[in-house]
Amino acid sequence: MRGNEPENRFFVNVQIGKFTYRALMDSGAQCCLAGPKMMQDLADRIRPSPTVIGFANSQDESSSGCLPVMLQVDREAGRVVLECVKILPVEMVLGADFGRCWKVDIGMGRDQWRSNDGPWHDFAKPGDTKMRNYAITAECAGITVKPSERELVLQKVMRLIPDVSVELGYTDKIKHKIELIEGARPVCQRARRMSDKMEKIAIEHVSKMLREGIIEEACSEWNSAPVIVKKSDGSHRFCVDYRDLNKVTKKDGYPCKNMDEILDKLRKARYISKIDLKSAYHQVLMEESSKEYTAFSVPGLGQFQFRRLPFGLKCAPMTFQRLMDKLFCSKVEKHVFAYLDDIILVTETFEQHMV
Repeated sequence: MRGNEPENRFFVNVQIGKFTYRALMDSGAQCCLAGPKMMQDLADRIRPSPTVIGFANSQDESSSGCLPVMLQVDREAGRVVLECVKILPVEMVLGADFGRCWKVDIGMGRDQWRSNDGPWHDFAKPGDTKMRNYAITAECAGITVKPSERELVLQKVMRLIPDVSVELGYTDKIKHKIELIEGARPVCQRARRMSDKMEKIAIEHVSKMLREGIIEEACSEWNSAPVIVKKSDGSHRFCVDYRDLNKVTKKDGYPCKNMDEILDKLRKARYISKIDLKSAYHQVLMEESSKEYTAFSVPGLGQFQFRRLPFGLKCAPMTFQRLMDKLFCSKVEKHVFAYLDDIILVTETFEQHMV
């Protein structure tokens, strides 16, 4: 109930790019909410949402969409999703999900609040339109007063690589060759039993690799067994057990980067960018004579061999390091290096980073 008494609810100032909002801290709200003003300002960032919002007066209102936002309170940053409500009477609500995530304490007697046992902040005063001090700052992708350094880097990358093909390409700079030790005999493993679920996953992965030209049908006396590995995110990775093949493969003495060398380069770095290559090994072709050694079989589908470099081969990291060293000459090696399938760019100044 509200009469004519002065405003006694708890508001904080939130800055999102060039926009500013008065956000109501409401532990009675299960989630964070965005009102009409935020919906208008950030309309191009709103995503569909199936959520239905229930209000205290038993009125239900379907969400008009969700708005993902990165919030930073003091030194702690995190992601929240605001549900958009057209009839919300305030600009923004920070609900119980925000309070739990940032461990918010409200000092009723001192009229202040804090998060994660950090410094105390004053609540926003009524009529404070200038909003000079922002207790909470947020970032909503693409909305800023002026381009940040990160955005400038992204803009340059997009200019240099304007269109990314959905098809997986390959390099002509190097090919991977498997050299066997003297007297090596063909490795021929039996297919391992799979559950119906795992067999279905294997068939899906093989069919996808066939479409993308990563593998091809084979008729080889070599045969390794495929395995399905569950990743941390719950998805599955198709692998081939090449341990027996690796035992009869010659070593490659090409040096890969060691951690001490990498840490030395990072010692003075103030700006770091990382390029995570998509299916990096699959962008390297196999030597024609080596394809048969990579053969594997899936019950009901047949036998296949890799046209591109598969994961799990003994000398695959050395081949990829050779490729990286060919691409990045000694002039830039001081600032650019590869670690496994990542490309790392490190500089002391932002100007160097943009060269």
